Amino acid sequence: MHVAFLFDSDDPKYNGFYGVPIRNEILGTNVLQESGRHMKVYIGDVLTFSKANDKPHYVELSEKIYFSHKFQKLDVKRIRDTYFQKTIFVWVIENITTSIANRLHEALKTNSAYLGMHGVELAFPLHLVFYRNLIGSQYRLLGDSTKIFYTMNEEDGKDHSEIDALKSLGFKEVEWEDNGARQTIFDDFDTPEHFKQVFEFKKAISPYLQEEENEASELAMLLEDLNPKLFDTLGAAVRAANRAVNEEDYAHVGLSGRRFFEKMANVLFPPQKDLFKGRKVGKSEYKNRLIAFIDASVTNSDDLLRLGKETDRLIEAMNSALHGDPDPEKIMQDFADIAILSVQLLSLDPEKSRDPYHGYNKNLESFLFDVLGIDNG
Repeated sequence: MHVAFLFDSDDPKYNGFYGVPIRNEILGTNVLQESGRHMKVYIGDVLTFSKANDKPHYVELSEKIYFSHKFQKLDVKRIRDTYFQKTIFVWVIENITTSIANRLHEALKTNSAYLGMHGVELAFPLHLVFYRNLIGSQYRLLGDSTKIFYTMNEEDGKDHSEIDALKSLGFKEVEWEDNGARQTIFDDFDTPEHFKQVFEFKKAISPYLQEEENEASELAMLLEDLNPKLFDTLGAAVRAANRAVNEEDYAHVGLSGRRFFEKMANVLFPPQKDLFKGRKVGKSEYKNRLIAFIDASVTNSDDLLRLGKETDRLIEAMNSALHGDPDPEKIMQDFADIAILSVQLLSLDPEKSRDPYHGYNKNLESFLFDVLGIDNG
């Protein structure tokens, strides 16, 4: 889940300089580091002042932003006292669990600037706008290691002093990560429709996962990170499976599932004319290409056998759906397993599979052609 942690940026102790002190107060609790959970952090001011048409609209926006989610532990009076007076500063943490959020909340309760926390749902347009599109992605956290995001190779935007600051807060490894075209004008995955699909994906597969909602949240985050275009394809297939009621519907589900495997093979092991260890790996041999990728990426024989068998099983499950009338429970379990397998395969070579520009190629090309005055129609 996503959770927003709110702070009064005008607390006198900050003297107008609040971003770094709040970072130190949150990470100084060591709650996030000790959790060992893979999370992403978005940071910024809640810009209700600049987006409100008038005073009644400002109040309406604020009330809906802060108090619409069922998961909340907020100081309601203090938040409402900020209206028209103060700026609220937020840390939105993606893929945090309720237990980690509660521990962080308890650790921050004595902080005079802390206003509480609440859940965030990006399928809700106001949360999408104010808690993602109008603030920046800042960190990827994983235990005692972290990565600091920067955008589209902007070397000048790096604050190298932050590396030492984060190490002083308990992180042993601190690196930079190119955020690519995400959260730029080229990002097509910043719409309520996209995040509604993310919401439906998590809701559909969570009952079939061992850790349910927590595992579904992590799978969605990792798949979006590694390849948002692939996630869109898988999300559409899961949505079709969740709505299927007859043989024709399930045939479409099987086709969508097979298309996902074909696209993943294109990312991980593009078609080749030459044989790979005696097997054809051309455009139509997508299963062979996935097995070839596993073969080329895994050295442990047990892992090689396990991943190969699971890939073969799930591809056959999609082919069976295409030609038959599968059990609805089984098909959803298959898609949950596909999500798990996809993260495992994409993580074998993250430098190759995590392409922060891949899903935005058309927009980037169109922009380049416009700059050069070239008609690409």
